[in-house]
Amino acid sequence: MKNVPGWILAVTLSVAFLFAGCGTRPEQEINNAQGIIEDLKNQGASLYLNEGFEQLNNELTVIMAEIEAQDKKLIRSYVKSKEMLAQMMENAENLGQILQMINDARSVIDEISKKDAALYAANEMRIINDDFSMAINEIKQQYPLPDKNFERAEDMLASVKNNAKELAPVISGRKEEARNRALIAQKYMQDALDEANKTLDMAGSSPEIDAFALRLKIHEDSANDIQGAIDAEEYLSAFEKATLIKENIIDIHDQVKKAVPQIQTLKKPQ
Repeated sequence: MKNVPGWILAVTLSVAFLFAGCGTRPEQEINNAQGIIEDLKNQGASLYLNEGFEQLNNELTVIMAEIEAQDKKLIRSYVKSKEMLAQMMENAENLGQILQMINDARSVIDEISKKDAALYAANEMRIINDDFSMAINEIKQQYPLPDKNFERAEDMLASVKNNAKELAPVISGRKEEARNRALIAQKYMQDALDEANKTLDMAGSSPEIDAFALRLKIHEDSANDIQGAIDAEEYLSAFEKATLIKENIIDIHDQVKKAVPQIQTLKKPQ
């Protein structure tokens, strides 16, 4: 080696170092790429952004084929593979940002749905879900285009998220109104029941009156379930049941008074 000119040795070493650097398999970059694809899958990319997600998987397949081709060479260079991995990671991050917006909007919609939105804001929820679907379709339409632009879809998703948030206090207000209506219906039902029982007590006993009393007892037992429905926040159901029971009680009360003319002067329930 002492007879080799210094400049030749320097060039040789430089080339050796260059090839050594280029010949290092990009294991960390591969792991990062595989990891981000798995993360996107877990976040629902295949559900909402299937075309974009498939593109990423296809990109990684092509990249791995390039890496495996270099693995078989005597002098390897992974420069192209690293560039491809870098581009794929950028694409994955862009898809991840869009997916985050989708999941944020979906999360707000799901949270609102837990607040009995189907009962108290069915039309508004239908519109919000339709707008959400339109935003997803807008994103899907962009993927085949060479110059993708997701600004409109991002605006649509932001609007969906805001509309869903603004619906929360509306639902709470309507639910409170339904509670008040159920409580009022329960009171009217109980007033009707008290009046009917008073009339039956004054009517005395006979086969016909006893039959009315038995029918009234059935409705009285049903009336006891109304408070349970209110406690369970089933206000719409409680209102409907209380109203129906009240009407049945009033009907029995009217029949009792017809059967016993001498108590016609009793006050009819409200």
